Amino acid sequence: MTVINLRKKVVLEYPFKASLNSLYYALSNPSGLESWFADKVDGYDDYFMFYWEGDEQRAENVEVDPLVFIRWQWDTRESDEEFFEFRIVREEVGGGILLVVTDFVDADDEEDSILLLNEQVKTLKRMLGCS
Repeated sequence: MTVINLRKKVVLEYPFKASLNSLYYALSNPSGLESWFADKVDGYDDYFMFYWEGDEQRAENVEVDPLVFIRWQWDTRESDEEFFEFRIVREEVGGGILLVVTDFVDADDEEDSILLLNEQVKTLKRMLGCS
């Protein structure tokens, strides 16, 4: 019997009222990411090591456009088409900022993955003073 693990692309949007520079720093630098996304983050060259309670993952920074987006590919990805991305979109009306997060998750874990990211983003908003 062959078990096929289905992966699903998930795109989530979060409104922010924060400084563009502060938000981008929190998304792109090890110390910024460590304050809301992972327990510990080490960065070297184009690679980051993310540590969570008993788990670690290495990601390669494969594409970046400063103050717009940063994209990684996890070493554990199941295909070269998979990535993890933070994208900042400036809203024309109202001057706010929209954080768009794209990830690929196991279909069975989609709900838990979204709940976790929602909690992480709440922490990020508190950290940036826009909760």
